[in-house]
Amino acid sequence: MSQNDLSILICSCDEYADIWPQFFFFIKKHWPDCPWPLYLMTNHKNWDYPGLTVVNVGHAPWGTRFLNAVNALKTKYALIFMEDYLLLETPDESFIRQALDFMRDEEISYLRLYPVPGPDRIIKRLRDIDIGEINRGSDYRVSLQAAIWDVDYIKRLARPKDSPWDFEISGTERSNNMKDKLCSVSAETRYPISYYCTAVDKGRWKKEAVKLCRENGIKPDLKKRKIEPFYRRKNIHSIIKLMEIKEEIKKIWNNKFSASRS
Repeated sequence: MSQNDLSILICSCDEYADIWPQFFFFIKKHWPDCPWPLYLMTNHKNWDYPGLTVVNVGHAPWGTRFLNAVNALKTKYALIFMEDYLLLETPDESFIRQALDFMRDEEISYLRLYPVPGPDRIIKRLRDIDIGEINRGSDYRVSLQAAIWDVDYIKRLARPKDSPWDFEISGTERSNNMKDKLCSVSAETRYPISYYCTAVDKGRWKKEAVKLCRENGIKPDLKKRKIEPFYRRKNIHSIIKLMEIKEEIKKIWNNKFSASRS
């Protein structure tokens, strides 16, 4: 397959521009010689990085912006990233090339490179990585984890009013009624691409992501975007149980204090 058959699209928006320095820091660290063109989806803001094309898509529902960005691509396939996927090592370019050939030969419309979730049944082994088909009816059959997409499939699957979550949930339902074959690498073998998965959750930095950045000498702007609060990081039932225990301790302490005064 031609080297010109793949583009890399980073989905973002101006509200998340404070994350771009971290994202591109790790791209430069782990993938400085990326052989495929990079595209950054934004509203109006620009960003300077070698080989990067910024696609300004204005303000509209996410699905409309996503489709407009996809329409700007000039390749049959697209590797889709979100802006808070921070690379941890150099992606396996050789595997990606072989995967593109496999997708073309087997008429596969989607190949997830980060298996969250993984496939239902293994159908192929490329070098040391298993690839499996994602069955119709499986949860998150469509996912925005890093994956290679047939651009035409995106255009048929996405809807202008989709949010990213609609695209995954409703897109999964739509995919069940389409003939396209969707696949994923297996979670039981090596990942061809490794990244910190979702460094930002509900608009807040994850603590581990901030630690990763600081260990690499970069400091996220925590005035612009705070770290997620404690209660998001703990199981709510554990928090409730802890509060109940504290209340019991308080009652025991108060009873003892009252008894000592009587």
